[in-house]
Amino acid sequence: MLRLGARRALPPRALLHLRHQSTQPLPPLPRPEPVVVAAPPLPPPETTTLPPPSTAPGPYPAAPDPTRPVPDLAAPAAKPAPPPPPPPSPPKPPAPPAVPSLPSRPSGPGFGRRLRSLLLSSALFFGTGAFLVYAYDSRAGVHRWFVQPAFMALTKDDPELAHEIAVKLLSQNMGPVDCGTDDERLSLEVWGKKFDNPLGISAGFDKHAEAIDGLFNLGFGYVEVGSITPEPQPGNPKPRVFRVPETESVINRYGFNSEGHDAALARLRQRIIGFVNRYASLLPPSLFPPTPETQAAMDHFDPVRAYLASQDGAGAAPADAVDMPRSLTPGKVLGINLGKNKTSDPDSIADFVRGVESLGPYADVLVVNVSSPNTPGLRNLQRKGMLSELLEGVVKARDGLPGHVKPPVLVKVAPDLDDEQVSDIAYAATHSGIDGVIVSNTTISRPKSAGSSPTLAETGGLSGPPVKQLALRALSALYEQTDGKIPLVGCGGISTGQDALDFAKAGASLVQLYTGFVYGGVGLPRRIKDELAELLKAEGKAWKDVVGTARVKKAVPAPAAAVSDKADGLGEGKKPASEDEFHKGLSEAKSELESLLKELAGVEKVPVAGETAEAPVAAPAPAAAAAPEQAVAIPGPVAESLPDASAAAPVTPTATPAPAGAGTSPSLSPSSSSSSTDAPAPPPRIVATAPTPKIDELPLAIPAQAVLDDKAIKHLLDPAAAQVAAAGATTAEANTKKEGEAVGGGARKDEFPEPKKEDAKRWV
Repeated sequence: MLRLGARRALPPRALLHLRHQSTQPLPPLPRPEPVVVAAPPLPPPETTTLPPPSTAPGPYPAAPDPTRPVPDLAAPAAKPAPPPPPPPSPPKPPAPPAVPSLPSRPSGPGFGRRLRSLLLSSALFFGTGAFLVYAYDSRAGVHRWFVQPAFMALTKDDPELAHEIAVKLLSQNMGPVDCGTDDERLSLEVWGKKFDNPLGISAGFDKHAEAIDGLFNLGFGYVEVGSITPEPQPGNPKPRVFRVPETESVINRYGFNSEGHDAALARLRQRIIGFVNRYASLLPPSLFPPTPETQAAMDHFDPVRAYLASQDGAGAAPADAVDMPRSLTPGKVLGINLGKNKTSDPDSIADFVRGVESLGPYADVLVVNVSSPNTPGLRNLQRKGMLSELLEGVVKARDGLPGHVKPPVLVKVAPDLDDEQVSDIAYAATHSGIDGVIVSNTTISRPKSAGSSPTLAETGGLSGPPVKQLALRALSALYEQTDGKIPLVGCGGISTGQDALDFAKAGASLVQLYTGFVYGGVGLPRRIKDELAELLKAEGKAWKDVVGTARVKKAVPAPAAAVSDKADGLGEGKKPASEDEFHKGLSEAKSELESLLKELAGVEKVPVAGETAEAPVAAPAPAAAAAPEQAVAIPGPVAESLPDASAAAPVTPTATPAPAGAGTSPSLSPSSSSSSTDAPAPPPRIVATAPTPKIDELPLAIPAQAVLDDKAIKHLLDPAAAQVAAAGATTAEANTKKEGEAVGGGARKDEFPEPKKEDAKRWV
């Protein structure tokens, strides 16, 4: 007990020190230095009570720890050395005299930094907000002068990357919005659909139907997506897009890269589902299925989901039910461009029919693309026979679509068309039942206006300003041949309001952008619409009033009495009011008919009933003349009006006069020959692909812009028949006139001057 008490008498710190130093000799304690100030008295040693002895099991107590030192009981207990006293503190200096201080305020470098950081953060926050509000409007100059040039510079070596980024941003509705208001002069109605403005985005920009709403937000009145092929295909190898900054044009050879019908169909369907979910409370309750009667069925019943899953909610039927366009935006129209897979049969129309059946229920307008230069054999479908078959099949598939709304069908053609191809397309368009034509796609040619950049040597279709004149020429010719009865859509080189107005005056009811949008940026649609509204305001007209106004309209023939005071109707009496060129052409046509009638009276004599046909007394023909039986080829309308030969007087064997205007204009008859010394006129160019040759398809030395219609031809031929019938009564006068013309060498060229050459830009 004494030993335990001695151990417990030590302070705990001393015990720990002893345990730690049990195996080592204790260092000598430092000798305490003399202390000036007396140390405070030490507190009495703390007395503690010992814990009860160990209760470890067993008969014996726990063995002592051998590592602990055993104190000597005989020696007195060593007391721990007292801790050294703290050193004395130096004396404090006397306090300075009190100085009056300013009112207390926060001070120090920390407060200045916090204040400056707060001001900068606030300025950044409000500045960013103001910039976003400013840039939200597509009219903001920052898009045109900073964002677009920087974007073009960063993607200079990879234009396709710029295309992809732009589509992705618009698909996420991260692009700006056209905050302006369309002028009322720009509104129109085509195919029974209302357009707030005639400006559209061409197919080829949004190939996979990803950014429909983003493009509508930029102010386009017509958005065309695609071309979409039935099966996915990657298109041509990269690089396949090239910029020509010199003329702000683009060359591409994408080759119909498409994700296929299924991917596009999923996106189009998702737009309809979102529309129904957003406006379910505004839709008529009759659209939705009735509520189930049982409580168990009501717990899991969703009327919107049930409606969309039903046949009544298939396709764009929810929009059709409330008279909403399938674009889901009032005053705007959605077009879907249908393409053809490269692996399909070039002559097959199955891909286009599949496109109509699959995507037709979601489209306001369907477009058949037969003009891409990057798909082998596709442009061969522009031939009359194949095009007619294709368009008839597409129209038939369109008519078989479910629902009461049938989208109009358009065909997109190339600008590289000659007169025969334009005639083929016009014939197919007017006889197949389609609703319009888009003129035009990219061109495989390289006009001089395209510049001299080495990039022009790349294979592919050229788009941009160099295509404008080609597209205008094809558009004007097609508008003329269809007589303006089929709506046309102009595309190619449009980047200003004046360009759009030029296409409208040439016959375009709508216009589309592509390359101009690439260089002009997101603000271009609003700028074009504003410029166009100003131009129309200056003319005092609306857009629908200027469509086709640059066309040289066909002259409307006056009544027979007003044409001439003479019985034959071919005299020099009063002429119908028309343009100078039409007068000249009409005069030459009359001269051709007069010459032909004289040849008929002098060369061929038709017997009447009861008489024997006499051999005609023909004038000696030159050595180079054709056989007598081929000397005159009689057109159908004239041959049907021939009089009896008994009324004709014998013809003196004089030189047959050449038709008036020989050498300056082709003859009416393809195989007729002249007996004059001049070389025979070349046969006229007749469009061989026209359905039935008409007299207005023959040149007749009349300019193309003044071709006579059927009514005018009737007025022209009836007097001619009267003149043939009266030929026998005026034999002496005719012979005298013929002899005078033979002596004079036929009709003088200065009497009927050569018509002016047709100006290729007459429609602009």
